[in-house]
Amino acid sequence: MPLIIPKTSISFSDDGKSVEIIVDGASKGAFPKNKFSVIPSEGLGVPDIDLVWYDNEKSEESFFRFPYTLISPVQASRADAVTYLRGLFFLAPVSNGGSPTFTNLIVSGLSTLLNLIVTGATTLANLVVNGFTQWGSDAPPVKMKFYTATLPSFVGSSTSFTLTGMDASKILGISVLGMWSSGGAFMSNHFTWISSYEYDWYTDNGTVNPTIYLCLANNAYSMTNKPVNIVVYYSNTTVNPI
Repeated sequence: MPLIIPKTSISFSDDGKSVEIIVDGASKGAFPKNKFSVIPSEGLGVPDIDLVWYDNEKSEESFFRFPYTLISPVQASRADAVTYLRGLFFLAPVSNGGSPTFTNLIVSGLSTLLNLIVTGATTLANLVVNGFTQWGSDAPPVKMKFYTATLPSFVGSSTSFTLTGMDASKILGISVLGMWSSGGAFMSNHFTWISSYEYDWYTDNGTVNPTIYLCLANNAYSMTNKPVNIVVYYSNTTVNPI
């Protein structure tokens, strides 16, 4: 991990996707955004700033340490410098003074947030992601869709429900919860401890708009005509070859 300590100046050239860092008049390279941490530091009693770039996939790291007074353009205080740098190194900087409140933060399309830091008196009330979300480079992108259905009217029978808009080849998982009593009293589909509550489900092998079958055991009198919540987790890539 190279430690770079500017002697006279540090400046930045932003092209929208990456930032070139110039130290003492010499370029140290262009770095992709959203891979930085901006950390106020009290190293050796001096109010420095640590600027750390880390590429998790390549295990590469660069470390810059400098007093805010060396930054060009000139910053009035270290707090101003930290705000400036954090805005510079994120693709979509959003701020509202020293105590930002995000009532509805919406991420649409292909967005990358590699380092989302929430500090201080910050409120994130609603985060809406209108695309797929990927947790880790080796995981598939994922979204979820919610359906409601009803269990059969008779024990020992099944009823079908179409998962409209779904592609079975891209389904990652399905959660089915039957409500045995109103107000959100749910029953697992594996519950056999007390008789009269047993139900289960399966899907067919159709690709587009697959069917899910909701089934009641022969003694499941307590679950007839009960509402069911269905959550489907799916990807934008094929995970189930058909």
